[in-house]
Amino acid sequence: MFFDEKWAKYTMFITSYIADRKENDLFSNKKDYGQLLRTLRDRLDLTQERLAAKLDVTFASVNRWENGRTKPSRLATKQIEKFVRSLEGSEDLVYEYFDKK
Repeated sequence: MFFDEKWAKYTMFITSYIADRKENDLFSNKKDYGQLLRTLRDRLDLTQERLAAKLDVTFASVNRWENGRTKPSRLATKQIEKFVRSLEGSEDLVYEYFDKK
């Protein structure tokens, strides 16, 4: 019984991990988040610190995403998308980086 419970937990973990990877990989056929964040910062004349504050994440997170060391989590990805969609004149970025909704 103990082995079955452990196996079930392991299987659920792997399934969740694969689903998360697939969702993050949906973005891989387009430009990377680092380029998006650099473009946003250039257009809005923001530092990494100020962009992080607007996205409600840490400076370190923005820095790692922008430099390609990590990819944003699902939650962070949704925050970035929401922020980009809220900006006037960002239709080109929405089209380039996110599916039209």
